[in-house]
Amino acid sequence: MKKYLKENYDLNLVLADKKQTWLNTYLGIENLMGSPASINPTGDYCELYYSPRSLDHWGSIDSGSLNEVFHRVVLAHEAAHCIGIATDYKNMSKSNPESFPINSSIFPDERAKVTGIDSFIEAHEFKNTKRWREVVSDLFAIGFAKMHHPDQANDIIKEVIRIRSNAKHDFVHNSVCWVNYAKDKAPPSLDSELYNWAVAMSVEPKHCNISRKNSD
Repeated sequence: MKKYLKENYDLNLVLADKKQTWLNTYLGIENLMGSPASINPTGDYCELYYSPRSLDHWGSIDSGSLNEVFHRVVLAHEAAHCIGIATDYKNMSKSNPESFPINSSIFPDERAKVTGIDSFIEAHEFKNTKRWREVVSDLFAIGFAKMHHPDQANDIIKEVIRIRSNAKHDFVHNSVCWVNYAKDKAPPSLDSELYNWAVAMSVEPKHCNISRKNSD
């Protein structure tokens, strides 16, 4: 994934210090819940928190070879967050907002609110933007599976749908409608076009709606 991001999106990926990753993984501590994989994007690099053991616990795939693909697809999901958010951070140092937009990782209906670093950071907590980012990342992940693991893609997509369906109460991560829509769509031919493909898939199905309620 480090090579993938550098070659296709000119972004750097680093692994987080293992001493810090406990906050971002599932552990048997009451009232503490994290994620088996997460990413912290900056303008210079993206820091990946990743626990293979926690990811195995989170998923339900028994086959060793298919589970390896599932891990790669989860990392592709995190890579999509890196591409969207880190690119916006990088563009903030540029002087031309038309050529180097700083709000591409923001839900389209909320982009007018983002004019600089302060409002960009505030947008991280907009509910619509948080959900839209997860939808785009899931779409990127299934597109990645189709492109790089076509023989296993259908099984991987079923697992993504299972996980998201079991968390319907989780508004931010409920991407089932979009994944069902895109599962039979052809991915792009180039990896460098995959993020834009995922964004297009996120706004194409009219029956899948990000909440338009005030998200501040």
